[in-house]
Amino acid sequence: MREHLIEPLMRIGLMRPSGLKVDAFGDMQRSLCQRLAYMTAVDLEALREVVETNPAGAGKDRWPGGPWILDRAREICPPQPGASPLIRSVFAHRTGRSALAEGWAPELLDQVRKTRRFPNDDVCAFVRSQARSDVERAASLRRRQETGGCLSDADAAWLYRREEKDVLCQQIAVGQVA
Repeated sequence: MREHLIEPLMRIGLMRPSGLKVDAFGDMQRSLCQRLAYMTAVDLEALREVVETNPAGAGKDRWPGGPWILDRAREICPPQPGASPLIRSVFAHRTGRSALAEGWAPELLDQVRKTRRFPNDDVCAFVRSQARSDVERAASLRRRQETGGCLSDADAAWLYRREEKDVLCQQIAVGQVA
């Protein structure tokens, strides 16, 4: 991580963000190393290129903030398929249990991964409403399979991905995925 992102950016002369003390800058770099450890060398080099071509500060000679770098990292290579503490908390909560029972857990997982926020009641109502057509489609495809009907390759692949994500949500809820 350090050799593919931190050190090359230091070598080209990017300075710490203004207003960030030296020890806080070191903490930011250590935190980035920990949070981006899942990325491959190629992904890290792509991230380095993005950071290098988008420096911060009036003189365009400073490191962007940690949250900006993490957002770009997620665009390049989203962390998958594990569960962050936030996601584990959502699925341990009544919100996650309701989503599992009602069949909209995959959409809730996508929402939390996208927003990185614990969903409130309004967000849950929106996600549940948006998921309704996918829940109905999945049920219809399962019924077709159970009665001996054939699914198109696209439908079979879609159902497989959805069921895989649903199993992941169930595993997160019972603590089998960290």
